[in-house]
Amino acid sequence: MEIVVYAYDVTVLKHIEAALEKKTYRVAYETEDIADSLVVCALDNDVRANDALIKELVERGNRILLLQSLPQIEPARHYLSLGVYGYGNTRMDTLFLLSAIEALQSNMMWIHPEITAKMVELLTPIYETHSFFGKLSPREREIALMLLEGKLYNEIASALSITPRTVKAHTTHIYQKLQVKDRLDFALQYK
Repeated sequence: MEIVVYAYDVTVLKHIEAALEKKTYRVAYETEDIADSLVVCALDNDVRANDALIKELVERGNRILLLQSLPQIEPARHYLSLGVYGYGNTRMDTLFLLSAIEALQSNMMWIHPEITAKMVELLTPIYETHSFFGKLSPREREIALMLLEGKLYNEIASALSITPRTVKAHTTHIYQKLQVKDRLDFALQYK
């Protein structure tokens, strides 16, 4: 699947190009010829002004990674409902940008971890007692509850006096044991 970059700002375009230096991509200045591609689309923060463009790109079979300078939860929900596959920050780290592109290439969705954490935080708890506890070790239970509260890896690591890498390892085990693919899936099933 061809990667196409469409950006409103030269500085943002340069940032994306630097991240994609080892990938094959093309820059588009018009959207009429973009079809059946993975589109890294950096747009301004005016939510409704971008709707027509997003709908047009989705109708042409594109998978869209939408980047905005001020990503927020409500626009994320809105764009995901329009068919966007990924949502993040125009200034996000190269690692996140490449991870998002890989996810979209694998026909998966990707949302910046901070937005995902906020989405998880907003979910209303369904269970007073968590039935999944029996499957987890005591440390995994602690981490699982913090994940359901929407805490980030660094926050969990700090609270438990462990490294973020250790938190990530425990999180991977939690997801495997509970047969979920990511934080949002975990929250939707267990919060």
